[in-house]
Amino acid sequence: SSSILYVLFTSLFIWLLNLMGYDLVTAFATVAACINNMGLGYGETAAGFGTLNDAAKWLVGAALLPEQG
Repeated sequence: SSSILYVLFTSLFIWLLNLMGYDLVTAFATVAACINNMGLGYGETAAGFGTLNDAAKWLVGAALLPEQG
């Protein structure tokens, strides 16, 4: 069901941002902001997503895609 996919994708994106070196607060808040289409996150992305490296920007961009479906 869609709620299971939501939890799986959220967990996957958080885990991948953690592997890229971002702390748990930044990873969680950034993914939550992108998947829920809320705007800015907390931690490193509190002021904007410009502080993320290129790979992380592509990752959070991919997190926006399910929202468009």
